[in-house]
Amino acid sequence: MYQLNDPNNIPSIFKGLKIIGPAVDDIPMFKQTHANFDANGVPAIFTPVSCPVLSTTANVKNIYQNLDFPNIRYLENAASDDLTWLLEDFKKRGLECFQKVELDGKKFLAAWHRGGIIWCCAEFKDIKSDDPNYKYEATAVFGTFSQNAMIAGIQSYNLKLPNLLIEGVIASLLVRVFASYVAEGLSFVASAIAARLATFLATWGIELAFTVPEFVLPLVAACIVFTIVFIGLEYLWNFLNRQYTQRVQFFNWDTTQQWVVDGQYSDNAVIAGHDDGVLKFAIPKMLLPGQTVIPPGFSGPITSLDTVCFYGEAIWQNYSTFLQGNAMACRVRRDDSQDGFTWVFNNPRFNSNQQTILNGAMDPKDAYNLVFNNNLWDQNPTSSQKMCSNTRNYITYGMDYLSNAPKDVYNVVINIGPPNPANTNSKL
Repeated sequence: MYQLNDPNNIPSIFKGLKIIGPAVDDIPMFKQTHANFDANGVPAIFTPVSCPVLSTTANVKNIYQNLDFPNIRYLENAASDDLTWLLEDFKKRGLECFQKVELDGKKFLAAWHRGGIIWCCAEFKDIKSDDPNYKYEATAVFGTFSQNAMIAGIQSYNLKLPNLLIEGVIASLLVRVFASYVAEGLSFVASAIAARLATFLATWGIELAFTVPEFVLPLVAACIVFTIVFIGLEYLWNFLNRQYTQRVQFFNWDTTQQWVVDGQYSDNAVIAGHDDGVLKFAIPKMLLPGQTVIPPGFSGPITSLDTVCFYGEAIWQNYSTFLQGNAMACRVRRDDSQDGFTWVFNNPRFNSNQQTILNGAMDPKDAYNLVFNNNLWDQNPTSSQKMCSNTRNYITYGMDYLSNAPKDVYNVVINIGPPNPANTNSKL
């Protein structure tokens, strides 16, 4: 248990942090403050603002852009060391492991252990809805930081509300929901989030239904996957029983264009959290440093996080495990057109993995058949690069293992728009 405001209990990056007390101490106040809460039958609208944002250093950026898998594994292990205990505690105790804190006059929730930090904050903004039923609008931000990996992962959600909820309720609610998903692991269903939000809120005496537009559910799934896995948590893979798992990480380094992961086809595989196998989420263009929402007063080592990019992640696992591997394909296109590329991957049971990228945003099943029928696999699947000729974007991609990966987890990295080494004047 924390001793309030003991400097030895406060993370080094939170200089001047004041611990107010355990987050759960606010629950009686939640009930009292909202005793007369009335939504008039109007549900709150809950939507992700975007796919997650990674804030990191130039060195980490270069490791991913150069497909430096030995150092990628080092970063994943560092993040696991920082966050495994904390996420296990988060899974078991949820809101009870968080402290309500104040820094620079702003209050938020945070939990920390050694080099790992999880935080959540919420704030209201000017209402932009033309619907008179919605009187308030808030943004909630949930983030994870590994000090040894020097990577912060940040995701934001927008809530339109028919009546006022205090910011502490919103932050605490998001913490409870994500704790429940961390406890479930990759077996979660994204469409359950609306019911889960309402159920948890009702335990505080606040009756409010939630609606999550169907078209954003694949983006919700991508955000939840990121919450559960971050950049690589070793303890998660210990629960997998002879399943082949493909974890595909999409980094958008393009400074001018948003890209969309838009459709997938798979053979003997299911995609984690994506209801009905729908895979579709946008990856916005790269940001300048300082344009992401982090807790107020972040200082010390986090000031060196000088690289910000949007990040998407998808995880496939085989559903039949008897002497079978799996395979999949997905389409990635530029947001302003149907131009782009299609990634195809094969994980056979007794041979080495294969992958390739085809020019053009093709139907994933058509691309899958084309590659398999014509043996169009890359000669060097661990590290490849291609120019997307219809958009003139450089793509690099690779995987960490061809076979016999630890826990049968294969990591694929796809970089959209990194510098082209053939062009020495290329800049991000």
